[in-house]
Amino acid sequence: MKVIIIIFLAFFIMSVFLIGVAGVDWGRIGKNYVVKVNDSKVKYQKLALIQFMYKNYYDNIMGYLTEQEAAMYEYNPELNSNLDILSYEYFEKFAFNNLVQNEIILLEAKNKNIKVSSADIEKTYKEKYQGIFGTPNYERWLNYNRINKRDVKNSVKENLIIEKYVTLLEEQYNPDENEIKEFYNENKYSKYLNKEYDEIKDTVKEDFKNMNKQAYVQGVLDEKRKNAKVDIIAEYQRLFNSDAIQIDGVIISEVDFYNVVLSKLINEFRSISSKETLYNNVIEEYKEKIAIYNEAKKRELAVDESLSKEGKYVYASRELRKNIADKVEFNEKDIENYFELNKERYSIQETADIKVIYLALTPTEKDKEIKNMVKEVRASHILVRVDENLDKKDKDNLKKKAESLLTKAKDKKTDFSQLAMDNSEDEGSKHNGGDLNFFRKGVMVKAFEDAVFSAKVGEVYSKLVKTDYGYHIIKVTDEREVEGEPVASEETKTALNVKSEEILAKLLAENSDFNAISEEYSELKSNEVNNLRNTGYISNEIGYNKQLSEDIFKMKVDETKIIKTEKGNYIVKLTKYVPYEAAKLESIKDRVISDYKDFEGYKVYNDLKKELVKNINVNIISDNIKDIIE
Repeated sequence: MKVIIIIFLAFFIMSVFLIGVAGVDWGRIGKNYVVKVNDSKVKYQKLALIQFMYKNYYDNIMGYLTEQEAAMYEYNPELNSNLDILSYEYFEKFAFNNLVQNEIILLEAKNKNIKVSSADIEKTYKEKYQGIFGTPNYERWLNYNRINKRDVKNSVKENLIIEKYVTLLEEQYNPDENEIKEFYNENKYSKYLNKEYDEIKDTVKEDFKNMNKQAYVQGVLDEKRKNAKVDIIAEYQRLFNSDAIQIDGVIISEVDFYNVVLSKLINEFRSISSKETLYNNVIEEYKEKIAIYNEAKKRELAVDESLSKEGKYVYASRELRKNIADKVEFNEKDIENYFELNKERYSIQETADIKVIYLALTPTEKDKEIKNMVKEVRASHILVRVDENLDKKDKDNLKKKAESLLTKAKDKKTDFSQLAMDNSEDEGSKHNGGDLNFFRKGVMVKAFEDAVFSAKVGEVYSKLVKTDYGYHIIKVTDEREVEGEPVASEETKTALNVKSEEILAKLLAENSDFNAISEEYSELKSNEVNNLRNTGYISNEIGYNKQLSEDIFKMKVDETKIIKTEKGNYIVKLTKYVPYEAAKLESIKDRVISDYKDFEGYKVYNDLKKELVKNINVNIISDNIKDIIE
């Protein structure tokens, strides 16, 4: 997905990542502009600002990837370096492309008489940039590029104008009512919990707009870019957004191509074997998207052509999947079998709504004087992921796979690290031989923690460990005693309990206001948790607390009580309780049929995609890409 780069971001990044500017040479030019957009000259200073931002962006991504590679080398010294995949050429083209795009926006905004006040410019400047000036490196860079504070304020002004124009485009996006209803039908049973359309149509429309508005804005800008007259001076012709590849007549620009390359490089660095493989993967991804788009058009399916290319590909994919699902045939036995395999998905789960006040158990200064030594364990694991939506046969096969890996891991001749690198599905640790580093109790989920802390160093735990992630094969590799966080004394605990009782008394008093009392005493930002399930996980803010969860589900509706835990006291009021209710096919048959058709249709969709790609023609235009692939 493209991002509209806002000019002032350069200054924000300068303030955070300012490094090595004295040695950056952006070149000198004879003219006072680098490009004309619809006859409007864009000054060199603007290019320098945006290039500076991208130079820092490049440096920071390179730093991140270097750290990733260093961690990989620790476990596989024979590994070939992939750092050369990250080319600064990408960033030069990104910078110039965004310079041109910003100028197009500013010209459009001028035509629409979009303005910003001097007060807004001053306010933004003072909040974000005023403190930047004064650094020797920064001042030197400004002087070198003939940039003054007036240029900075002008960039602030232009950014505010760009923001206003983009907001205006977003507001103009008005999808068709039929599109919105179709979106609702696709998400009726999941996202909208079977609520009637008329009841929530405003919410559905807003959700649909939010899903597509960025693609709509980019589509509008792409069209304006296509029709714009762009005249680049000779010294900067190499930065022009040239064509990269042509797939079945569709041109993919270098900026679009390199954007996907960069995204994959950041997110999949540890699994990339070479630059050639990465480039080929990007081409295959584009082939799939274009093949799906072409098939959707061939079937005369509705695709919103006002969206960006990426937006149209996503839209076409969604429409084609729906078209295929609608044609899936079935009988009663198919639906009954699918329902039985997925019955828990349809059952009403036991849930609770609560109001909660949290008082942390914090050691006093006196408590901190006493050292607290804790045990830490280092472990490695191999994960076999298990999706709970799989049928029983697939789950059984995955368990057999995990059992086979456990048998291999127990063999003293087996290199556990290599076994993990070859088989683990935990992308965060597999390239480190499954290593999870040192951790103490309370960090991992309980089943995993219990296994690790009961095993001996150098030992592979004797059984498979099942968690919500799947099956784990675990080996403990080291342990140590370290000084832990200070522990609260009994005196401190007693003081907290007394305070908790006082708050409870206030809550139980007649006409008490839970929200007001919570605001005064609680250390949580939100005092409500809804649709809580008895899994141990409470909320993003509270996190995982099995004891708290179990105690909540023992309460009665409207009961308020203190629940004491290791981390502190929770004063909880149970406001709603929904008991478990097993699903009955006859009451949800339409939903099950819809899900079955989606499930079977998706398999047909994937098979079709593989066939369609075989007939796609690819022509590599860019010499830079040719040099890597051919």
